Amino acid sequence: EQIKDEKREEKSYSVLIEQLGQKNALLAKAREEIEEERERVACLLKRIELLDLFEEQNLQMQKEVERYKETVEESSKFQTQMKEKMKEAEKDYEEKLVQVCDALDNTNSDLVAEREKVVALTRQVESFGVVKEKNLVMENEIQKYKELLEESEKRRLLLEEQISQLESDSK
Repeated sequence: EQIKDEKREEKSYSVLIEQLGQKNALLAKAREEIEEERERVACLLKRIELLDLFEEQNLQMQKEVERYKETVEESSKFQTQMKEKMKEAEKDYEEKLVQVCDALDNTNSDLVAEREKVVALTRQVESFGVVKEKNLVMENEIQKYKELLEESEKRRLLLEEQISQLESDSK
């Protein structure tokens, strides 16, 4: 009977050791799974940080685009004003030129007065040329701002594509 008890105890120990081995194996597997999950979480956190960075850069670029738009609008308004002033100056110039021609036809006798009028008209023509040069400079600046705006839009689209790619990669 003592032998039977010993055999039962031995069998019981054997079963307990086997169960302990199984539980250790399950515990090791659970630890591996937890470590894998930690790695996945760390990877996802890095992706989230990268997406946040891209979003912040995109917002900054959108603000920059808005500033460029405002600058282009202001330049466009200024150009329109300059064109209106040029039209007025051209109209004034044409009116004065007609008056000078009439005066020359009517008063050939006073050559000195005619020369003074010609000098005055020459000054007006020179000032008109300066206005035209300024307008040309303004048009060049507007073109430059348009190019900057296009480049900024290209960079924004590229960032959106990168964000979309990251989002699709994370799925």
